[in-house]
Amino acid sequence: MKRREFIQEIERRIGRRKFVWYGVLGGNAHRLTPIAQFAEAFSIVAPGAVPGAVCIERLSGERVDTVGYQIRPDQSEIHREFYRRLYTSLSEPAVAMTHEASRFFSSVYFLRREYVQHLGLFYENQGVFDHKPWVESELRTVGVNVVPWRYLSTHDHRALRSALEEAVRDGPIVVRTNRSGGGDGLTPVRQLEDMPPGLPDGSTDGFLAASQVLR
Repeated sequence: MKRREFIQEIERRIGRRKFVWYGVLGGNAHRLTPIAQFAEAFSIVAPGAVPGAVCIERLSGERVDTVGYQIRPDQSEIHREFYRRLYTSLSEPAVAMTHEASRFFSSVYFLRREYVQHLGLFYENQGVFDHKPWVESELRTVGVNVVPWRYLSTHDHRALRSALEEAVRDGPIVVRTNRSGGGDGLTPVRQLEDMPPGLPDGSTDGFLAASQVLR
C-alpha cells in the first residue's frame, strides 16, 4: 500500500472525528499532519511547525528540561492552562494518539471517554515496556538483534565493581539501569577513573547492564 493510500485508509477509519496528538516533543507529530482530520498537537517542548500546537514551553516562555518532568495542574498555573486546553479539545468526538503512555493524559481521557477513542496504552501497562531487559529478551526470542548487554548483580558491590573494572580494560563501556529513557540512566565509562562512586542502580531489580561501546 502506497503512503497516500495508507493515509486515506486512516482518514476513513477516523471518520467525522477529529485527530488529536499528545507527546513530549511536539515536532514528532509533524508526520501525522497530512491526515485530513489532524487538529491539534499537545506537547511539553519543541512544538515545531505543527498546526494547532499547544506546548507548555510556549505557554511559559521558558525552556523545559524533560528529564523526570511531570505535569502538575495542582501546582502550576501554566499546567492548569495546558490541562484546560486539552480537556476542552477532547469535549467532542475525537481520536487521540499518544507518543507514550502518560499518567497526565489518562487523568483527562477518563473524564472524556464518551467522546474519545484513545489509540495507546494505559500508563500502568507501559511499565512493563519500560523494563529494558524484558523487552530485549522478548525481541531476542523472535530473532531481533539487540545490544549484547551483560547483566550484573548489584547485591554484591565489590563483585560488581570488579566485573566493571575488568570489562573496561577491553575498552569503553556503557553501564545502564534497567529503566531508562532519553539518555537518563546511561553512564559511559572510558577508564577506571570514570567509574561513578555510586553505581547507577536506580531500581530495586537487583541487577544492571553493561556493554562494550559498539563501533
